[in-house]
Amino acid sequence: MSLGNNQQLASKVSSAIEDWTPSEAYGHESKFQNELQEYLDRRLNSGNDMMLGSTGEIVVEREHGNVNGDVVVNGDIGIEMKRNLSNSQTKKLRGQIEEYQKEYTHVIALACGVDDMDGWRKLKNDYQNQMGMGMDPDAAPVKFIQKKKSDYGEGVSADQYDRADGGQAGDGVEELASVLEDGVRGYQSLTGDGNMESSKAIASVAKAVFVVGFLLVLLVYMFVTFV
Repeated sequence: MSLGNNQQLASKVSSAIEDWTPSEAYGHESKFQNELQEYLDRRLNSGNDMMLGSTGEIVVEREHGNVNGDVVVNGDIGIEMKRNLSNSQTKKLRGQIEEYQKEYTHVIALACGVDDMDGWRKLKNDYQNQMGMGMDPDAAPVKFIQKKKSDYGEGVSADQYDRADGGQAGDGVEELASVLEDGVRGYQSLTGDGNMESSKAIASVAKAVFVVGFLLVLLVYMFVTFV
């Protein structure tokens, strides 16, 4: 699958991970990975994504592919997770990112706790903005996401989502509320009152505007039809 054709799913996965935080400070990285896999599997297959219109079940696997991504979505989006990212791990992560870029269409580097903040920032500067800066245009884009230890247990959990074959009736409303909330956060970031990246902020605002417009059209239709 090409980068362009997979961008929609990659954005959805990235947004889902940004909403999630570990439920506790696990002593082993594998437990973080297991929790993330369960969360993504439930959320991406909840059957209530009205905005992106999934066309089939999404496969979320552990250690899939030639480079054994920690968590891989549909065989195309590779997620490499680090627990309490140290200096030695930062050096290893650089090599893993380059290998992932050859294997997957999109790469997400996820740090559950960062000890080597300088190294983490340098990686972000080197890879996250590489597109359009004279580097390999065919290299998979890289997204960096950090989870602070102080936030553990405060994010969205897997229990809030059910699979498509047993979804909860209220999930659709919750999804709409989440879109609108992201739109508000995006607007605040664009006006200087938030910390959301500009590209994501613009996308969140656009999505929220679309939802509001859709709801207004629906209300007008119901009013004209039944009044």
